[in-house]
Amino acid sequence: MLTPEEHQRLLRYNVLLSRSSDEPLHAQLTRSLRNLVLRHFSKGEQFYTEEELAEKLHLSVGTVRRSLNRLVEEGLLDRRRGQGSFVCQTEQDRRKGRRFVAFVNTFDSFYDNMLLREFSYLCLKRSHTLEVVNPGQDERASRVLDFATVGHGRTGFIFVSLEPDFVHDLGQLLRSRQLPSVNMDTWLPGYPGNQVGIDNRHGIELGLDHLYNLGHRRIALLLSEWTGHENIRERIQAFQQGVAARGIEGIMIEASPLPHFEDLNAELRLPTQVRYDYLIDAQVAQRVLDSGASAVFCVSDIGACFLMKRLNMACKHIPEEISVIGFNDEGTGKMVYPELTTIAQPFADMAKTALNMLESPDDSMRHVRIAPNLVIRKSTGPHRGAP
Repeated sequence: MLTPEEHQRLLRYNVLLSRSSDEPLHAQLTRSLRNLVLRHFSKGEQFYTEEELAEKLHLSVGTVRRSLNRLVEEGLLDRRRGQGSFVCQTEQDRRKGRRFVAFVNTFDSFYDNMLLREFSYLCLKRSHTLEVVNPGQDERASRVLDFATVGHGRTGFIFVSLEPDFVHDLGQLLRSRQLPSVNMDTWLPGYPGNQVGIDNRHGIELGLDHLYNLGHRRIALLLSEWTGHENIRERIQAFQQGVAARGIEGIMIEASPLPHFEDLNAELRLPTQVRYDYLIDAQVAQRVLDSGASAVFCVSDIGACFLMKRLNMACKHIPEEISVIGFNDEGTGKMVYPELTTIAQPFADMAKTALNMLESPDDSMRHVRIAPNLVIRKSTGPHRGAP
């Protein structure tokens, strides 16, 4: 056990905060306290109280509480009413965890980053180590596999939005070495390994039910993503079957490929990490209006945001004159007015299912679809002609 003087020195030399940094104070504090817990405390030892940290570090109790709550969520601390916080996990405990690798196609995809964030959070909470690798488009699967497995003790792998051929090659090599892997996001029909993906059909059904209950009987599907992607193909098929089953009219409207997305991103003032490769200009918006659709179902949130901007420029009121619904809940839907109704991807559930597969591997092939949720905001409303 450390003396009060030793605790004071421990804080002075290990908690480094900069009030001029762009990083919030609570995030800086969380990182410093995490290192303190892991490296300088024993399991079961009492940690600093909120009041102690606030006084010694000259911070508000609210900032300290937010950081401590985060460490509780990560499984590093246990807060006991009337007693304080106690250490649950140390660096030695963490080394007992397993080491996983995530192969990701790109780092500028909001969707992929959300999956990785949830997966890395779970790994941290369960004492695992995660390494993220971008294999590059020209890398052979065998070369990537050698990098990932030789001499490093890695015991499980996930694939996030990789090209189908690459997934098949890499998955086959891993299975030959009896190493577990899970393909995430891009659903590959007939894939002979584990995979976790979204139930696109269920998501489309949720959106169509919502619009149908609002009285919409003529609905357009705006194709603002590459239609060769398996997720988009599934959404198209589900939409066609869904409108037919309800006896309503469905209209397909396709945007044009866009070679340069930076100008439109700047126009809509989107974050630089948001990639968008299809053009929704005034002509596409006019085709939507000419179709007579009272509602538009977009295959992505970013496409819905661009469409809403064009409709607003055409002096069309959303949702009074036309309703718009997106898919993915990527965060951009809260940056437009009115805020976008959308189908929310189950990122946390997908990450949890994939990690459970890696933690408990077996010889069976497990394919799991996770159902998304409908998030109702302000961009959808009753059809004007509905009773």
